[in-house]
Amino acid sequence: MKRLWDKDRPIDELILKYTAGNDFHLDERLIKYDIKSSIAHINMLKEMNLVKKDDCKKISEALKIIGKEHEKGEWKIELNQEDGHTALENHLVEKLGSLGGYIHLGRSRNDQVLAALRLYLKDISSIINEELINLVSKINILIDEQGEIEIPGYTHTQRGMPSSVKLWAEGYIAEFLDNAKSINNVISRADKNPLGSAAGYGTPGLNIDRDLTTKKLGFKSTHEPVTAVQLSRGKAEAEMIFELTMILGDLAKLASDIILFYSYEFSFLEIKKNITTGSSIMPQKNNPDVFELVRSAESIGIGALMEVLSISSKLISGYHRDLQRIKMPLFRSIDITLDSIKIMSHSITNISFKKEKIKLSDDMYTTEQANKLSLEKEIPFRDAYNIIAKKINEE
Repeated sequence: MKRLWDKDRPIDELILKYTAGNDFHLDERLIKYDIKSSIAHINMLKEMNLVKKDDCKKISEALKIIGKEHEKGEWKIELNQEDGHTALENHLVEKLGSLGGYIHLGRSRNDQVLAALRLYLKDISSIINEELINLVSKINILIDEQGEIEIPGYTHTQRGMPSSVKLWAEGYIAEFLDNAKSINNVISRADKNPLGSAAGYGTPGLNIDRDLTTKKLGFKSTHEPVTAVQLSRGKAEAEMIFELTMILGDLAKLASDIILFYSYEFSFLEIKKNITTGSSIMPQKNNPDVFELVRSAESIGIGALMEVLSISSKLISGYHRDLQRIKMPLFRSIDITLDSIKIMSHSITNISFKKEKIKLSDDMYTTEQANKLSLEKEIPFRDAYNIIAKKINEE
């Protein structure tokens, strides 16, 4: 099998292994998007009379077959192919002979990978939102069943004012819905068609129609000018990881609350034993490990964000192989976020608050008392505050 840049000379195997890295593994999730953009590209070439109609049909049908074979696990990207783009073209040439080589006319691996990646980001954003909505539905079940139970509201990790399971849980619902909205906003940066920018400077000598592939692939706009495409590398990825980290942060706070409320000293809630783990030495232990791991996941998002920002910073214009390393932190943050949302959706249905264990002390109602005193006596709130505070101190 030949790599797309092969010029019939050998390459040092150590160099190939290092430069390919794990890209050939990472590209597995982009294959179906690469095929989708490849079909759109070859059809654009046909409509611009750069490829014959019959040849376009053969290539399109072969790409669909190759895609189905990949879905069935009949082939995977190999190290000596470096990436999914070489694998696709190699399989196409195997089926169609030299005719398969037309697929790269007016295209580079640079715009090819970006097209697939941006289509993937659009899809995965919808999946993340669906999982967030599912999590919200699970929290709403908790509210329906136990929402009226009173719990203390904390500031500075000290009891402050009365709250309830409903009020506590609704705060998280609002933030998860806000996260879903923010993920949608990220897509505007990824919703630009890079095809036709090629290696960053267009397709000299070819009359192509970039807007045609934009329409065929459902992108909102064509990324213009062509030199802007490579300058944008890392931006949509970093923005996506940032929003994912915000989600992980909210999940971490929710997990931290549950861990605290589950502790013996609080005993506000019960966690079903089947989602806890035990100790190898202490027989009595039922540990909230799943929530501890959710709590730690935010650090993975932060690390991934710093990784992407560092890789793409201070590069001159144009493409650089450094940018290949952005995929791993991007995919890692997507995977840990999806896994964490899903496990929290499952775990939240396995907790229940213990009303009999939760006691609210009288001093938690002093703010309410100060408000009432201010209204009843028609005095400033600060005066009412001081009256209540003095009363407490005397007691």
